[in-house]
Formats: sequence, structure tokens, C-alpha cells
Amino acid sequence: MTRLPGWERTLACVRAALDHKAYDLVVLETGRVSSIADYFVVCSGRSDTQVEAIADGIDEDLRRNGERPLTVTAVTQTIKPDIYPKVDDEATIVLTYPKAQAILQASWNWPFDRKDMEVYGQAGYVKTIKRDELEVRLPGEVQGKRVEPTAIAPPEDDSLNYLRAVVRNGLKPEGLGSLEVNVVVAEILDAARESAKSGKTVKMK
Repeated sequence: MTRLPGWERTLACVRAALDHKAYDLVVLETGRVSSIADYFVVCSGRSDTQVEAIADGIDEDLRRNGERPLTVTAVTQTIKPDIYPKVDDEATIVLTYPKAQAILQASWNWPFDRKDMEVYGQAGYVKTIKRDELEVRLPGEVQGKRVEPTAIAPPEDDSLNYLRAVVRNGLKPEGLGSLEVNVVVAEILDAARESAKSGKTVKMK
């Protein structure tokens, strides 16, 4: 059976609840019989304090999806003015968050095509390699190992099919494609342009 649009958000709720030791957790699919919500997550805690911690944990986790950075700092250059005379062709953007930093590098000058990402945690890292591969290194390992990621289900696996599903079939964008995330992305890019122009770090409100 096809999952309803709120499924990814529901999974985020479930993960957050379990992280805070919720038990007797049940997910009820209601979207096919009611317009109130696609899913209900029902769970229990062993005290009022724990129930409050579960609720706060779910709220914090959902807010983190599309969270605004604290600051944005950008440096831009035109490395090839003969080819790109009117635009910046090199940019580095640094985003700071309460417990993380993100460094974005965009360039039209690299000799090879690159579309990768590296995420470093306290105990290991994950690197994306092109579109369909991952490299994972965990504690005790001398080097990273190539891992085949779980395939993305259609229509999210293809950008044009995804756009068609949203425009023609009324699919509600979720996750990285959601309106909330894209609004934050637009705000980051606006702040980056301001930072590059002024030479100063921009604090996000």
C-alpha cells in the first residue's frame, strides 16, 4: 500500500519518541478516513516527567528538520572572468549551528564533476560518492567501507518524475523537498549574498 505524504515526518516522530524511551508505541494511519491527519503516533511514558521529555524531544526533532543556522559567512570569487564575466564562479559558505558546522563549496572551476557530501560525527563518518554510493567508517576501522544505500522509492528517485508528481498528482513535498526546508535554503542564500558583499558574518534571526 502506498504511504501517505506524512510518513517521513511520522517516522521522525517515532524515532524521537523511542530515543526518549517511549513504550507501547503505535502508529495509526488515519489519512484515508479523516482529513485531520495522515497518521497518529500514540505512545506511553512511565511518569509525567518522561511524557514531557518525549513530547519535547519530538518537537525538537521536527524543528531540526529545516533548522535555520545561527550565522552565515560567505566568500565568493570570479576565477575565470573570461568565461564568467558577470557572475561569481567560486563560493565557500560556512553555516554555524548550536552543535555543528556546515561548509558548502560550490565551483564552476573544478576539473571534474563533483556532487558529494561528507558528514563527520563523534565516532565516525559517512561520505556520499556521486549519486548512488556511500563510504562509512566506524570506530575501530582503519579505513572506510563502501556501502550500497537503500534505493529511493519512486517518484523521489528522479527529480523530473518528482516534480511531475507534485504538479500533476498533488504529491505533498516532504523532507528535503518540503516548503519549510526550501524557505530556509532561500534565506541562507540571501544571507550568503549579503555576507559576500559586506565581508561580514550575517547572524540569522
